[in-house]
Amino acid sequence: MKRIRALQVLGSLAFAILLSAAHAAPGPEAVNDLQAWQVITLRTSLGAGHRILAYMEAQPREGNLDGSGSRKDDFSALLLRPALGYRVNRHVSIWQGYAWYSFFTPASFHENRLFQQLLIENDFKKLSMVNRTRLEERFIEGRDRTAVRLRHMLRLAYPIGKSKKWSIVGYDEFFVNLNSVNPSPSAGFDQNRAFLGINRKFNNHVNAELGYQNQYVGVDNPFPDRINHIILFALNISR
Repeated sequence: MKRIRALQVLGSLAFAILLSAAHAAPGPEAVNDLQAWQVITLRTSLGAGHRILAYMEAQPREGNLDGSGSRKDDFSALLLRPALGYRVNRHVSIWQGYAWYSFFTPASFHENRLFQQLLIENDFKKLSMVNRTRLEERFIEGRDRTAVRLRHMLRLAYPIGKSKKWSIVGYDEFFVNLNSVNPSPSAGFDQNRAFLGINRKFNNHVNAELGYQNQYVGVDNPFPDRINHIILFALNISR
């Protein structure tokens, strides 16, 4: 029975990702790219009854791994994201953060972001669920004003085996631009990210994840949309 439930969860996650990809399926003119993202996160409490939280994320990204693109260098972007949070209760926390995003190829530009976040974490027997809603104020180089974006992620994890060291993990995150800036982005759908992979828990403080992420990016005309096929590795540390 436990194996059947695990397979049901895996099937549901896979179906959700395939459905997301099908819903966002662009025409044959879309640009495809094979990428690798590495994510390192650190989350800790700063005292005050463990209600004050701190978070740091570093995320280097590499593109054009299959050599099909025009650019010659693989290192394409770097994102750094610190944040402070307040734990409302054991399930709910609110956050204020900053992100620095630098994009190197095929053209170089920089972006600074402020963001506010609501994080809801729940366990339903073995199934772990995370709902994350984030509002971003994006200060993009070369734009005439601040771009505002809303994004929501639903993440599920289900353990495999009695040891609970291994888990099936899946999530989907939807991005919407709330306003238009010149020359881009435009208000409306921005992108969707769908992930399916495996998580390995080493102890109560460290876990790692490896899997596939499909990123569909809607691009303003006359440029084609993008589909990024991403090998994603994450190392997560909590204290």
